[in-house]
Amino acid sequence: MFPYFFSPSCVIGRSLTFQMLNFPHSKLTIFSNVHRHKMSNKRLNGIQFLRGFAVLAVVLGHNRGTMYDNIVAGSFIDYITSNAIFGVEVFFVISGFIISHSTQSIKFSSFAESLSFLIKRFFRIYPLYLMVLALYVSLYYYNYYTGEFSLGHLSIENIIQSVFISSYQSDVISPIYGWGTLVVAWTLRYEIYFYIIFAISMIFTAKYRSVLTTAIIITIFIFSSYYYQGHLVLDAQSFPIPNTTPDKYIGFAGNPIVLDFILGMIIAESEKLFGD
Repeated sequence: MFPYFFSPSCVIGRSLTFQMLNFPHSKLTIFSNVHRHKMSNKRLNGIQFLRGFAVLAVVLGHNRGTMYDNIVAGSFIDYITSNAIFGVEVFFVISGFIISHSTQSIKFSSFAESLSFLIKRFFRIYPLYLMVLALYVSLYYYNYYTGEFSLGHLSIENIIQSVFISSYQSDVISPIYGWGTLVVAWTLRYEIYFYIIFAISMIFTAKYRSVLTTAIIITIFIFSSYYYQGHLVLDAQSFPIPNTTPDKYIGFAGNPIVLDFILGMIIAESEKLFGD
């Protein structure tokens, strides 16, 4: 998977510095902030553990086919590998938590803050994604077994779509809607969507950015459910969208899996209110 999240140490350090700059002469306040952020650091370490578990679940799920003969039906490994999608959902919950948590130090809404947020997210994700994509294509292009150069089933169109993370295949189940060159890159579409909605919310309000983000996501989700399915759908794997423009590019935004981001934000806001 890809590093979607801010480094917890940077988040804590920046927030603590903000507090110290606002109260430079209060030793008691600084001590209180240090204690609170130590507690917050422990919570974020727990998040890292949960993320590691999610990574393991996804890896096992992707390798289920190669280890199928050794899986005992009804076992824990059988359950984990056959339901590996939950690992992705855990990632989205963590993403919602981290993004909400890491922007708590922002006190004033502005276009500049919103733009800064998007730029940071872009450079944290996209350059590394392009590097991995280029490495994968180059390795796939050269067949080490035959010594020949061939793209195989990878087309130039598929690679270009993967560069822009826009690949879509109508015959692929939801919430994936297209494997792309890198099969795990479909999750980035949801991350980018979440970042954009969160950034828009930050333009209008800093204090209630998570609330506004939640309202926008839920509104789009409900509208999309009735528009595409005719009724409210909560199963992320039962949300087909038509192979037409612009539906195939924006329809994924209504998939129920986006609600995972909201759960993460709720946890972050609850931690802020009741964590102390």
